[in-house]
Amino acid sequence: MKRLVLGTLVLAGLIILLANPEDRIYSRSEMSREKALLKRMAEGEAKYEPEDRIRSITDTVLTNKFRVRTDVYEQEDPAIKFYYNKNGMLDFLCYRKYELDLKVLFNNRTILDRKIVSDFFRKEYQEEYWTNAILSEVSIDQLNSTASWLNVKVAFKNPILEEIRYYDLKINNTGVLKAVVNG
Repeated sequence: MKRLVLGTLVLAGLIILLANPEDRIYSRSEMSREKALLKRMAEGEAKYEPEDRIRSITDTVLTNKFRVRTDVYEQEDPAIKFYYNKNGMLDFLCYRKYELDLKVLFNNRTILDRKIVSDFFRKEYQEEYWTNAILSEVSIDQLNSTASWLNVKVAFKNPILEEIRYYDLKINNTGVLKAVVNG
């Protein structure tokens, strides 16, 4: 798996560096920066966001007759994003993408069984933010849940923009789901 990621990094770097529709001539400093980037990629100096792999499975029974099962897991391959850092140098970031399998029961009857990923919000909010957004937090909000509504808090982080957004997933006792911006 490590070799696959490393090979993908090197190949992607070469493609980006060689794909130049204008066939312009690179300066020595540009060549030096690109060689340094390729060297870092080849040596496996990949920065991962988040740094460690995460797998979280919960099964929560609430007093309001809701039961929530969550399974947060890493998608198969990390995404590799190339960008220009604050110093104007080409850099790269490997980030782990996560998915949330959310299963909600009310009175021991399944009312919602859904996968939640950034695409769910991309359709709703249609912003560039979601292209690089990754699931970073999931929690059951028992205090703001009522007899007929369950509140699940989720957070997404865009590591390129260094921005975190928080949302409440509100699920009623018939399984209707709506996402609400939180703060």
